[in-house]
Amino acid sequence: MRQGSWLLVMDHRPGAGAMLGTEHVARSAPDGYTLLTAGMSSLAVSPILYKSTARYDPLKDFAPVILFAQTPGVLAVHPKVQATTIEQLVQLAKSKPGMTYASSGNGNFQHLIGELFKNATGITLVHVPYKGSGPALIDAIGGQVDMIFDVVPTAAPPIKAGQLRGLAVTSAQRSELLPDLPTMVESGLKGFDLSSWYGLVAPAGTPVEIVNRLNAEIMRALKTAELRTQLLNAGASPTGSTPAEFAAHLRSEAARWTEVIRVNQITAN
Repeated sequence: MRQGSWLLVMDHRPGAGAMLGTEHVARSAPDGYTLLTAGMSSLAVSPILYKSTARYDPLKDFAPVILFAQTPGVLAVHPKVQATTIEQLVQLAKSKPGMTYASSGNGNFQHLIGELFKNATGITLVHVPYKGSGPALIDAIGGQVDMIFDVVPTAAPPIKAGQLRGLAVTSAQRSELLPDLPTMVESGLKGFDLSSWYGLVAPAGTPVEIVNRLNAEIMRALKTAELRTQLLNAGASPTGSTPAEFAAHLRSEAARWTEVIRVNQITAN
């Protein structure tokens, strides 16, 4: 990495809940030249859901570099649902057992939001998993399900078009894409603060000076108006962190989702 000279080669390795590419980086030389852009799924959820087949430990096999962006979730209902607030929806669900919610699949961020929402409110909802956000949104818009938990970037267009009614976002702050929607906390759910997140990690054993250099360069980029605008337009909030802060975040997220998956008996199938 020469001063002012960067050459990045993207190597997309999809499959197995992003675990194939993640494992490849975990087994790579710790020289700073092979890095992983990863998120909540591959570093905090998939290793728990696929514990018997995951061949990496997200807390031991990587050197955290930086947490660089977070994307909030959103709860939206079909217009036929007689609720315009979280409080009204909770009361409706208590009086009308069997209401359904769609997600992009078992064990995905959207499914986990739904289970946390049920736990926080004490209501019962029927989870309807789909193979991706697209099919889930189509059926939510069509009224085949009562509501959907999704991420803001994909749910914002149908909400703005009036095809769905947004009730609240799941992050601590309101979303720039849906500024009129309150947060779950504003809606009365104390402590309900979660977002999908993205960060950069290197193989464990990568020298501290390399990790710190990478962190400094990315922090510098995150402060530029161009990159911040691109992230915000995509529905992601620029974050930034030290390597130690990202490491603490990884530990916290692993503990949180292990408990959620255990309590709600979530499986990948």
